[in-house]
Amino acid sequence: MALNLLLPGAGQFYLGQRIAGSAYAIGFIACLATVLVLFVHAYSAYLQLSTSGDVMEAGNIEQLAQMFHAGVLAWISFIGTAIYIASTIHLVTSRRRLG
Repeated sequence: MALNLLLPGAGQFYLGQRIAGSAYAIGFIACLATVLVLFVHAYSAYLQLSTSGDVMEAGNIEQLAQMFHAGVLAWISFIGTAIYIASTIHLVTSRRRLG
């Protein structure tokens, strides 16, 4: 169970369920990497726009508001959390069947 806390799917991998463990781990890492890349890209664009001149120029406020793609980040975070929960449930049910 401790392995699964560090990385979803690690517990399944330890129990010998390599395909399920790999699927959970790859899916979670993909979601995490996507969120990090989108956030860092948006934050760098935000810093560039906010430090390059007058933020109050026409269109800059709207541009700042749209940089972070909050809806996309929320959905990807939701998918990653769902993978994490599904991995934990799968691990608990697998341990009961094996034990």
